[in-house]
Amino acid sequence: MQQEQHRPRTWRELLNSLDTQEKRRIITLLGIQEKTLERWISGKTELPRMSKIGTVKLHLHRNLEGTIKTLTIKCEGEHWYAVFTCEIGTPKALPVSCEEVGIDLGVTHFATLSTGEFIDNPRYFRRGQKTLTKRQAAASKKKRGSHRWKKAMYAVKKAHRTIRNQRHDFLHKQSRQVVNRFQLIAVEDLQIANLLKRPKPKQDK
Repeated sequence: MQQEQHRPRTWRELLNSLDTQEKRRIITLLGIQEKTLERWISGKTELPRMSKIGTVKLHLHRNLEGTIKTLTIKCEGEHWYAVFTCEIGTPKALPVSCEEVGIDLGVTHFATLSTGEFIDNPRYFRRGQKTLTKRQAAASKKKRGSHRWKKAMYAVKKAHRTIRNQRHDFLHKQSRQVVNRFQLIAVEDLQIANLLKRPKPKQDK
């Protein structure tokens, strides 16, 4: 007598029974990320429930660690973000390094290291200035308060947000590389904006 095969009763059992190739097919068909599928399989898809709003579906770019203390919802343009504050205790210490560095911020280069290395300024504003100027000009031609004006202003805000996100991403990546490499980091307390200002003309005595 043949033994009847076990059939998965839930979608989680079904996903867990698939091999790697079949999982990749599902990822392609559904248009989701592999981390999202793994989160579905592991059951880590608990949705936060907020008072007077209810359950909110989130797209987590990484798993939450520690104990959640606060949750802040903020809106930037047409995008909504959930900001979690978690208590994780004492973080793991980075490996000890014997290298030390001094960082000098400049105008030509974003930063100059005492090791002789330079960090170039990507100048994201100059790259996106043409698009930003074009969208601002289009918004200025629309009647203020109209539907087309609001749509044009959303496009302007989107261009500003793109430049801001590029700057934040650049600063985060560069600072992480410096922190991981050097044990001691010395930074000059310098106002870069003052270097770009011209001296005030002196009055004739």
